[in-house]
Amino acid sequence: MLGLVAQTPLMVRGQPPLHPESQEAVGRRLEAFRKAIGARQEDLTQLLGGEGNSLWANYEAGARRITLDNALILCREFGLTLEWIYRGHKHYLPDEMREKIRVQELLSERRARS
Repeated sequence: MLGLVAQTPLMVRGQPPLHPESQEAVGRRLEAFRKAIGARQEDLTQLLGGEGNSLWANYEAGARRITLDNALILCREFGLTLEWIYRGHKHYLPDEMREKIRVQELLSERRARS
């Protein structure tokens, strides 16, 4: 398998697993990140040079994949990595951010099961 790191598909009760590189999976990670830092969609849209909340809302909904330029802003400002944003690999995230995101992912899984 050429030394590739195994990826775990994102699971939602009653739905097939998402591929970690799908737009929907990227969107779920971005939502977990936003909640982990306590930001509003409007805050992150503004940081990325947009207005309102539609830019970030589209990313979270999986309607649009975050652009490389915008992903790089998040990497620079918050210590995220392109590997995590686009592929779901958490190993290079700062420890504190990784833990905050993990908590948000667990909360989302619990909400999906309810």
